[in-house]
Amino acid sequence: MIASPFFVENLKRLPGVGQSLAPLKAIAYHLAKVLPRGGVVGVVYPKGIAEEILAGVAKERNCRIRCFGASQKLCLQLQREGVLEVREDVPIDVFLTEPDGFGPNGAWVRPNESELLVSLPVVGFGSVLQWSQQTPKSHDLVPLKGVVSEKGVYNSTALLDEEVRATLPWLVS
Repeated sequence: MIASPFFVENLKRLPGVGQSLAPLKAIAYHLAKVLPRGGVVGVVYPKGIAEEILAGVAKERNCRIRCFGASQKLCLQLQREGVLEVREDVPIDVFLTEPDGFGPNGAWVRPNESELLVSLPVVGFGSVLQWSQQTPKSHDLVPLKGVVSEKGVYNSTALLDEEVRATLPWLVS
């Protein structure tokens, strides 16, 4: 499911909660709000959450998905649902990425992912439990145009930071 090191570490700190499907359903619900109906979505370096929800949300929104750095499993799912876009000359309406984590000023991504992501107006999606104030040495920070989480759609990571501080104070202490 969600394999982000930030998520796994923060989940350990949350008393009495296991990895349930509720956050994935909520992320899917809010992700549908940013996918243009009938449009083309570029998904850059998708990971576990995308493998769980992206094909269904794309089919529901009748949009096509163009993948960059995706797993074969995700590409096959998208192809089975009839939403995989393989043409390279099609303009992309919105770019999405699934970072390893979120911080007050952007998303934490692996160094091999940052070069492409820093040049795109990208919306990040994931769980609020992937939030970290700490700067990990193993990741780069990239700016985001917006954020989608189980809490909603935000036009900046600063707004998500406020939400995390208000609803999950133990996460930022």
